[in-house]
Amino acid sequence: MRTVAFYLLWLVVFSIPWEASMMWEDGTTVGRMTGYMALGAGLLAVALRGSIRPPTVSHFLLLGFIVYSGLSIVWSVDPALTLQGAEARLRLFGMVLLVWEVASESSHLRSLMRAYVLGGCIAIVSTVQGFLSGQSVHYQRYAAEGFDPNDLALALVVSIPMAWFLATATRRTWAASLYYVYIGAVIFAILLTSSRGGAIAAAVSLLIVPLTWGRQKRSRKFIVAALVFAAISVGLKYVPEESLARISTTSGEFRQGTLDERTFIWGVGLAKFADHPLLGVGGSAFRTAVSDDIPGGMVAHNTFLSVLVEYGVIGSVLFLLILIELFLLIWQMPANRRTVWVISFMALGVGMFALSWLEYKPPWLLISFLLVHASAPADKLEVRKPKRAMTFVAAEGLCAQ
Repeated sequence: MRTVAFYLLWLVVFSIPWEASMMWEDGTTVGRMTGYMALGAGLLAVALRGSIRPPTVSHFLLLGFIVYSGLSIVWSVDPALTLQGAEARLRLFGMVLLVWEVASESSHLRSLMRAYVLGGCIAIVSTVQGFLSGQSVHYQRYAAEGFDPNDLALALVVSIPMAWFLATATRRTWAASLYYVYIGAVIFAILLTSSRGGAIAAAVSLLIVPLTWGRQKRSRKFIVAALVFAAISVGLKYVPEESLARISTTSGEFRQGTLDERTFIWGVGLAKFADHPLLGVGGSAFRTAVSDDIPGGMVAHNTFLSVLVEYGVIGSVLFLLILIELFLLIWQMPANRRTVWVISFMALGVGMFALSWLEYKPPWLLISFLLVHASAPADKLEVRKPKRAMTFVAAEGLCAQ
C-alpha cells in the first residue's frame, strides 16, 4: 500500500506545474483529486504498518504555524477567507507529511523531481502553443491555459535546480542532455511570460551552473556550452521584442517605478500592520483589510509582507523560526546537496517577494523535498570518487550500465 501511495503522490507532483490548465468549475483540479487518493493510501499504509515515520522539528513548526493561522479566525477581519486559507494550508501540510512518509530515500526524491520536471514540460508546451497561436493571457504575455504569467514563471523557475541536480545525478550523458534542454526550454517559456520577477528568480536559479561547474565532466561542459549558444540564438530569433523590452525595464522599475503599483499596495499593507501589530488582521485577510484604501481589495503581491500583515509579530516569528530551521538543515548537508537547496530557496524567495504564494503548492513541495533529502543517506549516484581513482570510477560506471 505504501508503494501505491507513492505512485499516487508521483501523479500529484507531476500535475502541479500544469494543474491550473485542467480545472473543473468548482475549482477541483487533477492534483487535488489524486492528492486525496494518495493521502488515503498513505493513511492506510500507516494503519497496516502500525507506526509513522517520526516527524522532525520542521514538521512541528509548520504545524504550529498552521494552527496559529486557524486560530486567527477569532480576530480576523474576514473569518470566511481565513477559514478558507487555513483549510488550504492544512491540505498543503498533508502533502508535506505524505512526502515524508512515503519518500524516505534519495531515489524516491529523484523520482518525484522527475515527476515535477515532466509536469513542467506540459506547462512549457502549453505556453509555446499559446504563443504560436497568438493567444496571449495579457498584452504580449503568454502562459499555459489557466495560469497567471507570473505564477507560471516561478513554478517553472523552481524546477531549474531540480533538473540540474537530476542531470548531475545520472551517469547517462544522453539523459543529462535532456535535462539541459529542459532548462533551456524553461528559460524560453519564462521569457514568453514577460515576468520580470520570474526572470530575476531564473537568473538566481541559474547560479547553480557556475557553482557546480567544476564537478561536471568535460563532455557535459561541452554540451552545456553548445546548448547555451543554441538557446541564445533561438531566444533572439523567436522571443517577441515586446517581451524582452518589458523584462529590460526591471532595473528601472526598481529605481524609479512602482513595480506595477506593488509599492502602493505594500505601503497600504504596512499601515494595516501598524494598526494590528501583534496578532495581524487574520490569515488570508489581506485583501479585505486593504479594501478601504484599494477598492475591491488586492493581495499583497509579497509573501513576506502578507505574513507580517495577516499574522502580526507572533505569526511572523513562527514563520521566521521555520526559515531558520530550514536554513540549519541546509547548512548541515554535504556540499553537493547544500548548493542545490541554497539556490532553490534563494530563487523561490526572490520570486515570492513579488507574489503572494503562501497557499501555492511549489513552496510546500520544496520544503517537503528538502526534509526528505536532509534525512536520506547518500546513494551511489550522489557519491563522487576522488579524481585519482578515475580508472576505478570508469569501470564502475560501465558495470552499472
